Amino acid sequence: MSTLETLRSKFNNDVRINKSFQLWSQNIVDQYLNQAYFQVQKDGNFDWSETQESAVVSMTSNEGALPSDFVALSLVKVGDNSPEMGDKIQLLKENTNLSKSGDPSKYYLYGGNIGFDVVPVNTVTIYYRKQLTDMDSTTPVASAFPSRFDLAIVKYAAYLAFSTYLPNDPRGASRLVDYNEQINSISNYQINDSEATFNYSR
Repeated sequence: MSTLETLRSKFNNDVRINKSFQLWSQNIVDQYLNQAYFQVQKDGNFDWSETQESAVVSMTSNEGALPSDFVALSLVKVGDNSPEMGDKIQLLKENTNLSKSGDPSKYYLYGGNIGFDVVPVNTVTIYYRKQLTDMDSTTPVASAFPSRFDLAIVKYAAYLAFSTYLPNDPRGASRLVDYNEQINSISNYQINDSEATFNYSR
């Protein structure tokens, strides 16, 4: 988990023309690094182990607010049950009484909320994919990814820098190629790691 300061240094070493932030200021570099950090999350469909989360949703009616870092839903549990995905508009068309309490058979996502066909009487837990908090050097907030992600983040940040300020410079395109190679390598590593099995002997 590298800090923003570490990634800045790696960025300047990669582009080689920004050793003292004379071309791109520290603030601009930080913006590029955070944009790259988000790009890595997005290119993994927010399906990295670091972007998996769960939360208990507070329900005061048949709807409750989704977490602020919510991106995509993986699973909904109400007590021990898993209701099916439904549609709020369809439920309203069917004149479903959404204010009665019970054990939901359907859930829906609508306007930043998760809702059910009835007000749940049991605890609502969601398993979801989240957007990671931007890196920050003052709080501080470091990268949530292991250091093997650093090169991909740096390469995409360098691509953004060159393509924005020097759009005709081939170094931008080469950084994008490097980034794609890194993402593919990391993705293969994650897949192989998740499929690995271990045998222990006494």
